Parts: sequence; C-alpha cells; structure tokens
Amino acid sequence: MKFLLFTFFIIFSSHSFASQEIQRIDSMVHDIEELRQNYEKRITELQEQNSIYEKKISSLENQIDILKNSKKSNKKIEKIKVVVEKEVCKDENKFPNLKLKHQKEHLNHFEASAFRFKDDAPIYADLNSNVIVDQWEKNTSFTSNLKSEKRIKITGYFVDKIWKKAEKNMWVDLDDVVKR
Repeated sequence: MKFLLFTFFIIFSSHSFASQEIQRIDSMVHDIEELRQNYEKRITELQEQNSIYEKKISSLENQIDILKNSKKSNKKIEKIKVVVEKEVCKDENKFPNLKLKHQKEHLNHFEASAFRFKDDAPIYADLNSNVIVDQWEKNTSFTSNLKSEKRIKITGYFVDKIWKKAEKNMWVDLDDVVKR
C-alpha cells in the first residue's frame, strides 16, 4: 500500500512539473510569434517608406535634369538640392543625440600663442587620456591654439630656437604652463 501511494505521488508530481514546463514553453512560443509579427510589420513599413523616398528622389532628380537641360539659373537647382536634403534625407533617428565620452569637453580655439612649462610636466596622448607619452622639462616653450577647461594642445615647439610643428597629438595640463 505504501509503495502504491509513493508511486502515485511520484507520478502526480512529475505530471504537475511537466504541465508547468509545457505552459512555460507555450508562453515563450507565443512571445516569439508576437515578436516575429512585429518585426515583419516593421520591415513592411520600412519598405513602404523606402519606396516613397525613392519616388521623391526620382522626381527631384527629374526636376534637376529638366532645369539643367533648359539652362535655367543655378539658384533653382540649389533650391531643389536643399529640398532633397531637407525632405528626403531627413534624420529618422528617434534616439536622442548622444555624445561620445571624448566629445563632452568643450574645446576653445584661440589665436596661436607661445607657452612655457612652469615645472617638469607630463605630456598626454589625448585630451582625456591618462597615457603619458613624454615628460618635458621646466621652461620648455611650445605653441598652441586649442584648449579645454583642463588641458591645452601642443601644436608646435621650439628646437634650438626654431619652431617645429607637432607631428603627433600631445596635450598638457593647463596648470603646468604659463603664457609667454
């Protein structure tokens, strides 16, 4: 009798577990089908939109050809080009404009000036980099025309009192330099 009850319990438990798994798999299949339908719908919408844009481009290209052949003014051709850029090539991206990490700092261009180092200082590989590519000595002179809030770019430097253009990207902390 105990054996029969134990067997019944095992069969009932495994049946309950199997039905839960079947429900979970059915739910997953339903979700996949819904995603596939949404994907196919979006593909169809994009194809229709592409077709509309192709027709607009074709129409505008025909207008440009007509104007070129009739030798009308270039102003009308330029207006059509602007329409092409505004209407057909309009940005469809609905995502916000994201800035890359290195674009977050605002760069200021200014009239080129000479600077010198207050003390020995490290030279960095890039505006936001902590990679040190060189170490320059106190009173070494250089030129620049670009800076951020924290660093200044080395655009050229002096070798035996002769100015030489910087061949690689070099930045130095503003705190380490003074204007000459």
